[in-house]
Amino acid sequence: EYMGTLEDLMAASNLNIEQVRKAVSALLKHRERVAAESGKGAKKLLGDEENVLVVLGLKTTPAKKQVNRIALQVPHPAKPIDELDICVITKDPLRDYEDTLREAAEELGIEGSMYALDVKKLKTEFQPYEAKRKLCASHDVFLADERVVTVLGRAIGKHFYQKKKIPVPISLTKKKGLAATIRAAALATYMPLSGGSCVVIVVGS
Repeated sequence: EYMGTLEDLMAASNLNIEQVRKAVSALLKHRERVAAESGKGAKKLLGDEENVLVVLGLKTTPAKKQVNRIALQVPHPAKPIDELDICVITKDPLRDYEDTLREAAEELGIEGSMYALDVKKLKTEFQPYEAKRKLCASHDVFLADERVVTVLGRAIGKHFYQKKKIPVPISLTKKKGLAATIRAAALATYMPLSGGSCVVIVVGS
């Protein structure tokens, strides 16, 4: 996965940045006006979560659908790090990584909102479909040791793919810089390569 920035993507597409800013500003002002005029119970223009989405048209359609996604850093993530529920999937056994993950969570100030489990626990305690569904719904972001990502497909089940919560690979072999790695992966937005002629990405809230 390439960890670039949204600005890099926009520059490569020859977009007029100033025009984009004006369009987004107009859209947000329109949303505020509609919300004010319609009252509390009205349906929100941008949906309940009020995420800002960008639809990108592709010059070339990918030959086939790809599981890997392109990671992009955005200046205004949908949620700040301390409002995210993060789940980290480690290589067996979990105890080898508990101290390192705890220190990273403390550095990020997210001790109470970061949960970790190893592959063995994932495959045993979360084998039933309902257990997988609840696990998926319980966390905003899933990260996984890059050494185990390739064996997670059947273990997490199709619900994760439907909800676009495919675990993001990170390196857990280096203690130094782990907090920064977790922050970058958790706050990034991800551009899927679905095999179609356009893609939709969340760029902010």
